[in-house]
Amino acid sequence: MFNLLRFFSIASLVSIVVASVGLSILYREVAIRELARTGEEHNETLTKLITNTIWAEFGAFLTSTQLLAADEIKNHPENARLHRRLRDIASGTNFLKVNIYDLDGRTVYSSEARQIGENKSRNAGFLAARRGTTASEITHHDQFSAFEETVVDRGVLSSYIPVQRPGSDHTEATLEVYSDITPFLRNIKRTQVTYFGGVLIVFTLLYGVLFFIVRHADRIIHRQSTEKTATEARLSEQLERARETDGCMRLLAAIVEQTPDAILSRDMDGVIITWNAAAAQLLGYRAAEAIGQPIGSLYQAGASAEELSAIRSRVLSGERYDVEVSRTTRSGDKIDIWITNSPLRDVTGRLVGSMSVIRDVSLRKQQEREATVARETAEVANHAKSEFLVNMSHEIRTPMNGVLGMMKLVLGTDLTAEQQEHLLLASTSSKALISVVNDVLDFSKIEAGRLDIDAIEFSPTECIADAVRLLGLTAKQKGLALALNVGDNAPALFVGDPGRVRQILVNLIGNAIKFTAQGGISITLAAAELPGSITQLTIAVCDTGIGIPREKQATIFDAFSQADSGIARRYGGTGLGLTISARLATLMGGAVAVASELGKGSTFTVTLRCATVAPRTEIAVASEQKREANGTLGASTALPGEHPKLILLAEDNTINQRVATRMLEKMGHRVVVAADGVEAVTAFSDMRFDLVLMDMQMPVMDGLEATELIRAREQADRTSIIALTANVLPSDRKRCLAAGRVASTIVPSPGPCTDCGVIDIGIASSGRTQRSVGEGLSGINRYPVLKRTGTDHECTQSPHPARADRRRR
Repeated sequence: MFNLLRFFSIASLVSIVVASVGLSILYREVAIRELARTGEEHNETLTKLITNTIWAEFGAFLTSTQLLAADEIKNHPENARLHRRLRDIASGTNFLKVNIYDLDGRTVYSSEARQIGENKSRNAGFLAARRGTTASEITHHDQFSAFEETVVDRGVLSSYIPVQRPGSDHTEATLEVYSDITPFLRNIKRTQVTYFGGVLIVFTLLYGVLFFIVRHADRIIHRQSTEKTATEARLSEQLERARETDGCMRLLAAIVEQTPDAILSRDMDGVIITWNAAAAQLLGYRAAEAIGQPIGSLYQAGASAEELSAIRSRVLSGERYDVEVSRTTRSGDKIDIWITNSPLRDVTGRLVGSMSVIRDVSLRKQQEREATVARETAEVANHAKSEFLVNMSHEIRTPMNGVLGMMKLVLGTDLTAEQQEHLLLASTSSKALISVVNDVLDFSKIEAGRLDIDAIEFSPTECIADAVRLLGLTAKQKGLALALNVGDNAPALFVGDPGRVRQILVNLIGNAIKFTAQGGISITLAAAELPGSITQLTIAVCDTGIGIPREKQATIFDAFSQADSGIARRYGGTGLGLTISARLATLMGGAVAVASELGKGSTFTVTLRCATVAPRTEIAVASEQKREANGTLGASTALPGEHPKLILLAEDNTINQRVATRMLEKMGHRVVVAADGVEAVTAFSDMRFDLVLMDMQMPVMDGLEATELIRAREQADRTSIIALTANVLPSDRKRCLAAGRVASTIVPSPGPCTDCGVIDIGIASSGRTQRSVGEGLSGINRYPVLKRTGTDHECTQSPHPARADRRRR
């Protein structure tokens, strides 16, 4: 015990001294490192102040000294004026000295004039600053030149700091500043001594406590050691007796025999020496049949020569490995097994063979194969679902196009008041049916993961204003005020999907109008800048409607869900609008939230993250858009005029032929009709058209093949070809663009617009041009390609999510 305590005492005292000294040194290193970091930040701050103060005035001089000699720089009037300015700035700070280097490392200014002209191009701190990184170092000087005086016994922090103009990462020069940190170093030294004493006292007290604990523990250890020695002696006797018997081997053999996994062993020549019952059951060979046989003649039958050679090599090398293989049993059945092979050594450690543990994994492999088949079946079913959606879209939209178009044409004739009322009710019902179809198809695409999100430049102010204009007439008819407020900090352009943003807003604003009986709706756009040139858009739609109960607010974004069953009966709707809006926002990296109080209205807030295209200060048009957008919007918006055009309409459906022809002619255009692709190609060869409206699905020759033939026959000038299709999947639009069309539009929505007679041919960019549809056609931009003559109007039909109305970039 005496020796243990003496060893403990000596070791503890040495540890106390070493730990105390080490901790004090560690404290000093940490404190100096923190001082260097803080001083560097301080120097950077003051350097930015110096740069902002002097660089505009002296930057031209400092960057034009390459042609001047050192003496010319020293005697230059600007140098003397710069010296006085820096001396005045440094007065009252801890700056002792300032040097300025150009990008070649030449000293173009120094508060110690004799250093002007010196080369620092190989200095590590200068090289780091030239790359845009601040580099600092703490040193001690017995004497130091501080501007026009000399100071003694000083600790100095020297920092090389890149000179960069605000908003730019280009380094124009390097500024070296020396700041006086002597008081801080002295304070660290005093604290270090105090810390050392305190740590020494604490460790000494701890030593005293541990001394008594160790002395008590030593007695306990001594007693346990005596007991352990006696126990080990007894165990040794028992082990010796066990070795004299074969009981241990029998026990091990029983364990191996009863385990559910097949276990076998073989010698170095591959001859089986043990074979348990599980191996016999799994592989079909009894132990008497297997033992003494080469392993290759039993369960390895069917393996290739290369595989058997690789297995033997690994066995001879004593390697432990796992492998999954297929083998044939005695009965001829193929099974999948997992083998764990381990080296077998004797008591001297010599390799004498190998041992294998085999587990049947046929069931798991079968389950994996079934899962693969199920996945492939699901993919086929999903594809079939997509094809079904395409067919349903075509089969529903094509006749609805005829219904809506014909009702519009009839409404333009002389009708009695009762007839006009009946047709308007039928038109309203038809639009409601189209809205339901749109919601279901859009929701199906989102559920299938087939909804594409575009990334194009767009104006958020213009996008929101479009949605407000679209619903302005509906709000006015209900006597509701519809106001748009755009924050001053909203940038002009973003990169995102304007069609989907507009779809979200149309859903939210449409709901607000639907559930508001009096008062109004306000739409507010605000923006906040995030790191990485990202801006967060916040769009709030606030109404004075019926509100939503608090307990229902958590479920209104669920599919087919409304606040209560009475809502559906009173106001109608599928309950998918908010679900689609929320999921679209999520796909664009944002979210939709609601705040509402029953009877007092609701506020739906959309947050989106978009990449900023240009600084706000450089886009004057955006400010003008905001000034125009802010305030209450009326129900009418003027559309630009159109010149009459010669249009080729390729459409096999006779009703759609009549609808499109009548509407285009009422707008003042001339129309040539082709019933299939062959007639369209022939007509295009005989006449020169301003625009081609091409149906995708036609007999004899479809629209895709006809477009390819037309494109092949064209010369330098390319005629705009727009696909008229009810197919809404992104792949259909890509097929149109690949065939040579510049755009596609969905029928019957958004065209023909059943409220205003406009065939709204939307613009869809192929990603290869920033120009709009109809190269060479005037007035074709974000408005309908063709407009009927007459008074201006407001279109109240909601745009379809397929976003045929792609805005030009």
